[in-house]
Amino acid sequence: MVDDRMAQAGLSLVWTFENGRVIVSNDRSDIFSESIYRIDPSQTPGHITTLIRDSGGEESRLGIFRIEDNTLLLAWTMEEGVRPTDFQGDFVSRFERMYE
Repeated sequence: MVDDRMAQAGLSLVWTFENGRVIVSNDRSDIFSESIYRIDPSQTPGHITTLIRDSGGEESRLGIFRIEDNTLLLAWTMEEGVRPTDFQGDFVSRFERMYE
């Protein structure tokens, strides 16, 4: 999935969600981070908890998500232990599916 915000800024980041992992890379397949995630789709909106691993170490982020057709809307906070309640704010990304 491609992050619309990054594409608008002229950057091409690809987020690959697969088997409980998300890998963030560029269009040349250089990996920037690998994370483990858990989702709870029974919540409205759905909850996502991500353990991010990159060159800076590890950190946990709480977020929410919504899937509509081929679009994933994802919001998270940088504040420890706080989950967003809506899709407003600085940490909201919209992803479009690239492959089936």
